[in-house]
Amino acid sequence: MSLTIKIDGINVHGKHGVYDHEKKEGQEFKIDVVVDLKPNIINFDNYKSESFDNTVNYENLVNDVIEVSENNSFDLIETFAYEILNSLKKYKNIFNATVTIHKPNSPLKEFLDDLSVTVSEEF
Repeated sequence: MSLTIKIDGINVHGKHGVYDHEKKEGQEFKIDVVVDLKPNIINFDNYKSESFDNTVNYENLVNDVIEVSENNSFDLIETFAYEILNSLKKYKNIFNATVTIHKPNSPLKEFLDDLSVTVSEEF
């Protein structure tokens, strides 16, 4: 049995990128977060309690992503993704997380539909 929480398209504005204009003006990013909960908490009796002790508050996950974006400036979106992933390690109920960062206004946007980086780690 498994339980996965998936949040798609968290919209953030950030000053991430290697070019000066990206750092000065910033740009929009869309971030997807997928977390798998630890198997030992996944059972019907736990969920009948409807307690955050047996899951993760989605609002907290979204706020963590926004906070990482607003309080940092990264040259690489790879580093940005890893920093978000690292921020999720504080949740005791998560055993695996995946973060995807989409950069819709990439300097290459006229040549491609999407540019993204995905990182995943088991905690």
